[in-house]
Amino acid sequence: MRHPNGEWLRLDVALPGYSIWLRALQVQVGRVKLYLLDSNDAANFPAYRGTTSELYGGGPELRLKQELLLGIGGWRLLDALGLKPEVCHLNEGHAAFAVLERARSFMKETGQPFDVALAATRAGNLFTIHTAVAAGFVRFAPALIEQYLTHYLE
Repeated sequence: MRHPNGEWLRLDVALPGYSIWLRALQVQVGRVKLYLLDSNDAANFPAYRGTTSELYGGGPELRLKQELLLGIGGWRLLDALGLKPEVCHLNEGHAAFAVLERARSFMKETGQPFDVALAATRAGNLFTIHTAVAAGFVRFAPALIEQYLTHYLE
């Protein structure tokens, strides 16, 4: 996806000590537009360019980064496109951080505190799961969550 001047539509997601830039791509699948986020952007350090290149690869830290980029970056992409969905369908936990970004966006728009924003947006969050077994659940160590989300939650 490109701006009228030819530049990529890009979003940044801040992680501890650096940001990852995501390029937005659009694919037409039948009558449905599919949006993709790609970290293979020249503005990223080489070590971060492949963050979105492989799903389910790497360890818990890479997986957490991917889920942060998908959830936060995904909601920011919808916002950049002027799309305001009433319902946010989350399949599994892959994009679960969209819930936080949705609440943060509501806070920014309305000036409301987090608890009000979360309550106001909660009814529009729909979560479904198709891997209802323990092996299908991703769990992150509290220290890893603290490392990656402390700056965001502030």
